[in-house]
Amino acid sequence: MRPLPISLFAFAAASPLVLLALGLWSGGLWPDLALLYMACAAVSLDLLIPWAACDAPDQEFPSADALLAALGLFGPVALPLLTWAIAGPSGLALPARAALFVAAGLWFGQVGHP
Repeated sequence: MRPLPISLFAFAAASPLVLLALGLWSGGLWPDLALLYMACAAVSLDLLIPWAACDAPDQEFPSADALLAALGLFGPVALPLLTWAIAGPSGLALPARAALFVAAGLWFGQVGHP
C-alpha cells in the first residue's frame, strides 16, 4: 500500500481553524460544523497515522516541522479570541458558545498541543 502524503494531515489539522474562525465571527452552524469535524477527525486521523509517509523511522512526522510551527503560532492568537467568543460579549448564542468551546478544546487537545 502506498503511504498517504503528509499534505493530507496538514489539511486535516489546519482546516478546523477555518471553521473555528467562521464560528468566532458569524456563529450560526459554523461552531456545530467545527465540533462535528473535530469529533470525526480525531478518530479518522488516529486510524490513518500508520499509513502516513515517514522519511525517518525514528520520528512520527519528520516532514511536518513547518506545519507544527504554523499551528504553534496560531495557538497564542486563537486562545484569546476563542475565550472572547465563548465567555465574552461576542453576541453568540449559548448553543454556539458551547459547540465552539468543545470544538476548540478538541482542537487544542488533539492538534494544538504538540
